[in-house]
Amino acid sequence: MQLEAMTKTLLPIPIVLLLLGLAACGPFGGDEPLQTMEVEAISGEVEIVRGAEVIAVEEVAALEIDDRIRTGRASGAELRLEGERFAELGELSEARILDSQTLEATRGNLLARPEGDQLHVQFGQVAASATNAVFRIDQGFGAARAATYDGTAMLAAPGERLRITRLFQASIAANDLPGAGSPYSLSLKDPWDIRYLDDIVTLQRDLENLGQGLAGQLRRAQRPGLRYFRALADQNVSFMRDELDRPTPDLLIGFAVADNAPGPLPGTFERTFNLFDSFEGAGQWGVVAGIVRAEPRPVLAQLTDIIEASNIVATTGSGGEAVFTVAAAEEADTGVEPRRPGNGGNPPPEDPEDPEEPKPTPTPTECELTDPECNIGKVFPSPSPTNFIE
Repeated sequence: MQLEAMTKTLLPIPIVLLLLGLAACGPFGGDEPLQTMEVEAISGEVEIVRGAEVIAVEEVAALEIDDRIRTGRASGAELRLEGERFAELGELSEARILDSQTLEATRGNLLARPEGDQLHVQFGQVAASATNAVFRIDQGFGAARAATYDGTAMLAAPGERLRITRLFQASIAANDLPGAGSPYSLSLKDPWDIRYLDDIVTLQRDLENLGQGLAGQLRRAQRPGLRYFRALADQNVSFMRDELDRPTPDLLIGFAVADNAPGPLPGTFERTFNLFDSFEGAGQWGVVAGIVRAEPRPVLAQLTDIIEASNIVATTGSGGEAVFTVAAAEEADTGVEPRRPGNGGNPPPEDPEDPEEPKPTPTPTECELTDPECNIGKVFPSPSPTNFIE
C-alpha cells in the first residue's frame, strides 16, 4: 500500500517538469522566439524569390532566410529584419536575407536604417555595419558607393577597414576600400536624398541659383578684399589671404557658410574650403554646410544682405556696379546678434601686410588755391580709382 501511494505521488513530477519546460519556451521564458521578418511593397512590382518559387508581394509578406527580394522599374520595398533593423530597396534592385541581422545587396540601391540593433550589409567582398545610422549602398558596373546620411558606418574588406561618418562617402572599385572618405555627392533628384536630406537639398538648390546669378553678373575685377571681409567679420581675417583669388561667388558663399558654422572663424573657414576642394567632382556648398553644421537660414540671410548691400541683383543677373567696400560690408547686417564677438566694441586689429585704406584727397583752402607758397612741403595723394583692395 505504501509503494502504491508513493507511485501515485511521484507520477505527476514528470508532467510538472514537462510543463515547466514548455513554459520556458513561451513568452515568459529566457529564449524568446525570433520576430517575423517582413517585406512591404512601397510602390510598383516587388517579388520574393524563394528557391524555384516567385512570390508577388501585394502589400506585406513574411520573409525567410535565403529569400531574395527584388524590385522592378519605378518600384520600392521596405524590409524589416529581427529587432529594429530596417532597410529599403530602390528600383531595379535586389537583396538576399543571409540571416536575421544580415543582408546581401546584390544589385542596385539599398538604404539601411538600423535603429538601435546592429545591421550588416554585405556587397561583393565588402561589409558595412552600423547600429544607429542611416547609410546607403549603390552598386554599378564594377564599382560601388557606400555613403552615410546620419551616424557612422564601418566598412570592412579583407585586410581593410574604413569608418565613414555623416555626409561622407567611399567609392569602392574591385572590392578595395579607399584610404579615406570624401564629402557626399548629392543629387537634387534622388528620392532618398530628397527625403532624408531635404534641408541640404533645398540649400544646395538655393546656393546654386545664387552662385549662377553672381557668376553671370560679376566681372573678374569685381572682387572683395581683406578689408571688406574684416569689416564683415569684425575681426582679423589675414587667414583668408591665400583664398582671395577664388571666383567671387565661391568666396562669398564659402565665407557665409564658415561664418555661420560653430567654432572660431579661422578654423571653420579653412575646413569649409578644404571640404569644398575634396569633392569627387564639383564641390557642393550645401553638403559642405551640412558637414560643418551651418544652419541654412542664417547662411542665406547673410548672403542676401551681402548681395543687397553690394548693389548686386544676383537672381536676375541685372544690377549696378558691384561695390565691395567697407561701408557695404558694414551695411550687410542681418540684425542678428553676431555668433562671435569682435573685440569688445573696439575696432578689429589690422591685418598684417594689408594695404592701408585709400585716404580722401584734402579739399584745397583758399590760400592754397591763390598762393603757391602755401603748398610748400605738402604732398596731396592722387585719388584711387577704386575704394576696394585687391
